[in-house]
Amino acid sequence: MGLGDEDKDFLRQLDWIYPADYMAKLRQLSEALIEEQLAIGERQNIREIVGTIMTRLQLEAEGTIETEADADAAAAQAAAGELVRQKVLAALHDGQPDIPAGMGPEAVAALVGFLDHGELIVADNARQALRCLTDGGAIDALCQLWANTRRPELEHILVAAGYLASQPLGLRLLTVLKTGADRVMLNEGPALIPELLRVVDDADRSIAGRARRLLLTLTNRQAIDALCETVLAIGEEQLTNWAVIARYAPTIDSKAALYYCITGQWDKYFALDWQETRPLLKKGYSQAVSEQRQQFLTAARQSGHSLLLVGLLLEGGQQEEYEEITDEDWAAMLDLLTSQEQWSELYRLALCAPANWAAEFVLALGNTTWKPKSWESSDWENSLACCPQTGRNMFVPDGRLLAVLEANQAEVNVECAAFHPNGRIVAGGCADGRVRLWQITSGKLWRTVNLHDEGITAVAFTPDGRYLVTAGRDALVHIWQLPAVKWVDSIKGQPGFVMALAAGQGGEMLALACPGGVLPARAWWWDGSYMTTKAQYPGSLFSAASVALEKRAVAGGGRDGRIRIYTLAGGSGGNKLWAAHNGPVQGLLYSGDGRLLVSNGMDGTIKVWQTDNGKQLWSIKEQGKLLAVSQSGAFIILKSAQGTVAVRQLRLKKPLALATHGDWHYMAAMLASPELETPARQAGSFLHSLLTAKFRYDIML
Repeated sequence: MGLGDEDKDFLRQLDWIYPADYMAKLRQLSEALIEEQLAIGERQNIREIVGTIMTRLQLEAEGTIETEADADAAAAQAAAGELVRQKVLAALHDGQPDIPAGMGPEAVAALVGFLDHGELIVADNARQALRCLTDGGAIDALCQLWANTRRPELEHILVAAGYLASQPLGLRLLTVLKTGADRVMLNEGPALIPELLRVVDDADRSIAGRARRLLLTLTNRQAIDALCETVLAIGEEQLTNWAVIARYAPTIDSKAALYYCITGQWDKYFALDWQETRPLLKKGYSQAVSEQRQQFLTAARQSGHSLLLVGLLLEGGQQEEYEEITDEDWAAMLDLLTSQEQWSELYRLALCAPANWAAEFVLALGNTTWKPKSWESSDWENSLACCPQTGRNMFVPDGRLLAVLEANQAEVNVECAAFHPNGRIVAGGCADGRVRLWQITSGKLWRTVNLHDEGITAVAFTPDGRYLVTAGRDALVHIWQLPAVKWVDSIKGQPGFVMALAAGQGGEMLALACPGGVLPARAWWWDGSYMTTKAQYPGSLFSAASVALEKRAVAGGGRDGRIRIYTLAGGSGGNKLWAAHNGPVQGLLYSGDGRLLVSNGMDGTIKVWQTDNGKQLWSIKEQGKLLAVSQSGAFIILKSAQGTVAVRQLRLKKPLALATHGDWHYMAAMLASPELETPARQAGSFLHSLLTAKFRYDIML
């Protein structure tokens, strides 16, 4: 008896859902199962039967259960294994362990299984056979079983017989270490290192101890080089200590120089790279990956070798290299050279450092009795005479045009902008809701991304450059992951559109939102989950605004031409007010470090202010709208009345080591302007005298 009418009707319903060939197989299997059940007098519900069969068919289609061919192969393998097992058992019963001992790897599993056999003679003969294996494949199979199980009885057999696996390398190493034959691995190549590092902390203390001994006694040069590369890549303290104890170093001298520095072997480094110009370290650093460069910078700072660090970076000839030098590095070198009374070295460094630190060095030299060489005397006296007493806080004005950002002004209306922390990219928020990314050096448009339904009013990068935050007239703030510009999160509910925005490393934000007109402006804080209103101000005071996240401060530029700074709870600096422009403030932005404020007004001037005291550092006659200020306050982005967006160098920050004759000529032309204010003129004169001394020094050198 086959399927009933009710069963067939259920299967016909399934025909509407599943393919015909699938249903044919399902019907065949269902009928066969029902007939089988009827033959024994039982019958299940057709729906349960079909459900079970459908599940099995689905698993077969996904390959998650054995197919019929797999089952046949497994059965054949099991049958072959059983034949071997019976043959081995017969030989052991007959007291002939030499027969299975001479067989291949297929006999090993059977022999291991018979170690626990109930008949003592079988177990003893199996143990004897395992100790007398002659086939290389069988030995490898036994070693693998031991490595997988770490069974004590297999370990005893392995050690007693002195078996060493031939392959793979990791298994061979384990057997070598277990049997104490580790000296045979001394000449192994670099492939040994990762395998060796996997077992130096093995649970078996004898293996771990011999692995560490082997690690300390390598003789193959390629393996030693591989270990040194691993030390630099991992940076793990214990591994580094082992490499130092073993006195390992890369074969190539330039790599060895960097390696010695990173591992703290400074005596060996200076003995190797003894020339004053440090050629080996320069070459090693230039060829290193970024992680190794950072390790070197960290090691040099921690060990008090900032002078070596700065000499290397300044002579690299790249702006990116110089930017690795921090104010702490310059201060450390000033203290070091002063304490050692290395006055000539301090003067040489003054001709390489940024102008503000050069002023600090010159002031320090001015308090000593040091005199330069006769041909340097005139330049030294000029530099000392016009050196500003502000030293490292000196502001060196500039103002030159660096690049015009490529755009079709008829289509692109940039409303706000931000510098990427790497200093090479600018993000511009536009009135069409798109963000455009430009390369600063060329001014070329790199990418355009549609992010908001309405115009964008504020943009900001996180300090690590991994995220971009945008605010729009659609009352939304979005967070995007870079470089894919992938949406991460959105913030809703701010009152009015965001005029100013700053983002922190941990996802926190500070923003100022102002509906415009007489309605109040609100400063709000985002902690990554919740928005909190921190303060409320009259909206009329904010024709322009900026926020400093670390200082917890809000700056507003009013229609009355004044700048106001309000410090929020937990901030520093206090509230301030000063007159800035004749007429309304059109733009106002903090530098990324919060030390400077840059403003531009309807009076056609751009002015730079110190935030701690409201002191004006410099002003420049320039029409346009201020869109962005860089982290250090060295660069600004300015949009002209015609819509052209340009990058300007507001202040000279690069070191004199990277200065060119063009910088010298530009500074001379700026000093010729009768409108240059006294503090700016003094700083410019000092820089011009230093550049004159630098170029003469380079020629004489």
